[in-house]
Order: sequence, then structure tokens, then C-alpha cells
Amino acid sequence: MRHRIFVFILIFVSVSGCMADEQRPAPGNPFLAYVDQIESIPVSFVVEKGFEETPMHQMLNLVVDKTGRPIVVDSSNWTLHLLSVEGEPIQSVGGRGQGPGEYGLINDLYIDSQSRLYVLDKNQHRVTVYHILEDDLELEKTLSLQNYSDYRIESFYYSEHQGYMGVFYPSHRNAGEIYPIYVYRLDENLRLDELLFELPGNETMLLGNYVEDSFLGLETVWHATGESFYYATSDDFTVHRIDLRDLSKESYPVPGVPEYKFDDQAQQAIFDRIRPDPQSYPGLEDELLESETVPYFMEIRTDGNIVYFAPLPFQETGFVLRLDLGNQKMTRIEVPRWFVPYAQHEEKLYGIIHSELEGSSLLILELAE
Repeated sequence: MRHRIFVFILIFVSVSGCMADEQRPAPGNPFLAYVDQIESIPVSFVVEKGFEETPMHQMLNLVVDKTGRPIVVDSSNWTLHLLSVEGEPIQSVGGRGQGPGEYGLINDLYIDSQSRLYVLDKNQHRVTVYHILEDDLELEKTLSLQNYSDYRIESFYYSEHQGYMGVFYPSHRNAGEIYPIYVYRLDENLRLDELLFELPGNETMLLGNYVEDSFLGLETVWHATGESFYYATSDDFTVHRIDLRDLSKESYPVPGVPEYKFDDQAQQAIFDRIRPDPQSYPGLEDELLESETVPYFMEIRTDGNIVYFAPLPFQETGFVLRLDLGNQKMTRIEVPRWFVPYAQHEEKLYGIIHSELEGSSLLILELAE
């Protein structure tokens, strides 16, 4: 999944700042009341590493290999850090530049079943592939992205059954309109080969001179793992699974979830920080004033049986929602505010605390079930 989540977090942190400790949505917010009634799963902190304890200055994203070792992106210099299961540094590769294994931007990460790491760099129109070894990220090859003309790539995957795959937005969008998201099979030269399926589109808005996904509008989020592709729309907890072997689809609804109200206190906390500098995000305040509800979540992650939802951080304390697809039971995990989950391995949940005030931290939680 792409990194729109980080843009929102950085904007929200910058506009809300210390208001987090002073204001929160009203106690009558029906969605938060629903969350309070959900069973909470106890967790223990296995690893907590602040940026000052690691070689990383700004942790942006991570994936986890089959042994439970995280690979973390540092956006301050676009390096990749292979860490031990205890969070200790093993190797750092990459860096800012245009040579092999260097990056102008890291947009997405994916690990396939053969322990290959794919790193998408839309800025330099390429995908870098590493082989994950015992103590090394071995640079294997660089794949050049094509000029997709009417599309822009958002995510890159590899499937044993479909081969290379890309998730694409239309290149040209008009504010206020919703466009489908396309998932294509790519040939060995990464050219568009076959449209596999479409996803529901995102609401858009005009920010300055650019059309962007609406910050508080409907959004489709996705995550691929193994031979399955999962997606959900942010106004509904229904998870859809597409089997990449035959493109069949299953849906897992969660009925009875009330609306997440964007109430007066949440609006005020944001407006108090936006209004001193309205030129930074023109158009955003008008959209917020028109919003009555907000999306339930910004991101999903799954290991195939369990789906984790990262809600918008309007509340004073953090939580992650956990859906068991087997029995369709929702549970709650209490986490530090600004924590976003990115991967699960066995009974551990891996994520990053994105705090502009305190810096980023790696957090690994063990679930007690």
C-alpha cells in the first residue's frame, strides 16, 4: 500500500499538535462508544526503539521477513535497514542517489514467497529487487518501469500465479470525481499485460493546484500477501479477498458498526492549528467544515487470517482494531497514539509510532491470546 497515510499523519500532527492532550471527540461519539465495548486483547511491548536508539532518523514504513526480522525505510536519507528480531541493526543499504540500489523516493515495499524484497521508487521509475539472506540484503536486479501514459503506479507485487502486478490510478483526475483503481498483470518488461480486476475509487479534492485524495473522504486501501489480495473501503469494515490463483472473490462483512462522527471538538482541535497558516493547505479547511463523518481507518494489514485496521488518530489514546476473518469477530488492541501497524509475524504485531513532536519509534507488540 502506498504512503498517503504518512502525508495525512504529518498534516494532522502539524495542525493538531499539543491539542491531543486537551481535546478529544465527545464521549457521545457512537463509533468510539462501540470501540470501548469491544473486547481488548492484552499485549506486551517486545521491542521499542526510538530514533535516537537506532541508525534511523525518520522511520516511514516496514515489512517483515519469514523469520520475523523487520526491514525499515528511513525517509531522511532513503535507506533500508535490516534489523534482528530484537530490533538491533544488521545491515543498511540504499541511500539517496541515482545509482543501483539508490533512491529518489521509496513508495512501497513487498516481500514475495521466495524472500525477495521489491522496492518501488516512482521518482526514478524503477523497482529494485533484493534477495533477503541470513545477514544481508543482496542486490539482485533493477527493473525499469514503463511510461504508463494514462496511469500512475501506486503499488508493485509479485505473485507465483500472476507474475508481476501493479496497482494503478488514472493519471488525470478531476476534483470531486471518483475514478476506479486498476490492478494489472505486467509482462517481464513491466509493460501493461492484462487488467486483472478493478477496485472502488477514492474521493478527490483540490489542494492548491493539485487534485489529491480527499483527506476525510472515501478511500480504498489494500494489502497483498501470498496469493491473496485484500482491500476495503474506509467507510465500511467489510474486507474483500481476491484469490490470485483464479481471481475469485470472498467478502467478510462486519455489521452494526456506527458512524465515526467528526464532531465539534475534533474539528476545533484541527482548525485551531490550521488557521494561523491557511496557505499551507488551501481548500482543506473548507472540506473539513463540510464533513459530518470521517473514515474509519487509513490502512489495513493482514497475514491472511487476521486483518488489522489503523483508525484515524482523533482520540486521545491509540487503538488498533483486529478482525478475525474466520469468525468475523472484532477485537481491540490498545497502542500508543500515532502507532500504525505494518506487519504481523506469528503472534507479534510490528509498527511505527509517527510523532512529529517526539520522532518516530519502532514498536513490536506480542499479543496474549
